[in-house]
Amino acid sequence: MKKRIISVLMCLAMLTAFAGCKEAGEKPGESSGTKNTAAPSASSTKETDPPQDDESKYDYNPRIDNAYRKDARTILFTVDTAVKDPDGNLYTHIYAAAAPDGEPIARAVSADSYEADKELSKTWGAEFDTDLPEKCWICFEEPDGDGDGDLKTVLCDVVELGIYGGVQKGGRRIAAIETTDKVIDAVKWTAFPLADAKFEAPDGIPVQRDVLIENAVICTFVRDTNGYCEFTYTGSGLRLAMLCNVQDEGRTCHNVPALKMYLDGEEYTTISMTDFSKYFWKAAPDIVFEDLTIPYGTHTVKFVNTTEGEFDSAAAYYCGIYYIK
Repeated sequence: MKKRIISVLMCLAMLTAFAGCKEAGEKPGESSGTKNTAAPSASSTKETDPPQDDESKYDYNPRIDNAYRKDARTILFTVDTAVKDPDGNLYTHIYAAAAPDGEPIARAVSADSYEADKELSKTWGAEFDTDLPEKCWICFEEPDGDGDGDLKTVLCDVVELGIYGGVQKGGRRIAAIETTDKVIDAVKWTAFPLADAKFEAPDGIPVQRDVLIENAVICTFVRDTNGYCEFTYTGSGLRLAMLCNVQDEGRTCHNVPALKMYLDGEEYTTISMTDFSKYFWKAAPDIVFEDLTIPYGTHTVKFVNTTEGEFDSAAAYYCGIYYIK
């Protein structure tokens, strides 16, 4: 009997030992049917990065920020960055619609900067071929572009980033903004061709036309003490841009210090150009005269070199003459 009991106990011990060995010998995930509890690898737990917002690539593109219906056929609009018309036919890219992605209800027949004396402008205007409703959308399209939101052939900034087109239309992007009641107070200046103005040098010092200064500014150069510029235009208002060079805190004036202006044969005003705070050297034209009160009509204007105080330079650099049609 003892032998049987001992045999049974030995069998139980062997079975227990065998079970323990098997459990200890299993590797995680092997055939015991137990679930693999090993920590997942770093690559399996890493979340997929969210896709980059496609619009973020246009963060630096100029935006049209206001549009104003000036009259039945004119819309003025402003851009948050000064831009230019790269191909000179801005009007072909513009139409008016009843909705941002709507079909044209009017087409632009002209479009121009309202800052004619500047290469880049923030204020623009478009004239349309038919009367516009009180509220509408002015839209800008790039038919020959690549369809993205960079409308660089419409208007672009100094680094050629185009205005932002945020509206989808027919698989392409356009720019569109609704007209508002926020008035855009702007004057459209028209350039009078300097080639059509008469420049005279009574003392015999030759007038130099189309002189390039500092590789940046083209001007007509009158160095005669009694030199003058004379022209006739039909319109209103008048603006004059000159290249000035006042230095030494105003103690030195390298440009003509003043011009006497005659309007229709009568002395009208004297234009001073000796204020250092305004006319220090910039290698760019200065607006030295602007008058919106000159009424509409045909006017003859004459600018004559003159002195001011101790300044007697006769160097008059004419960069631009502008009027309102």
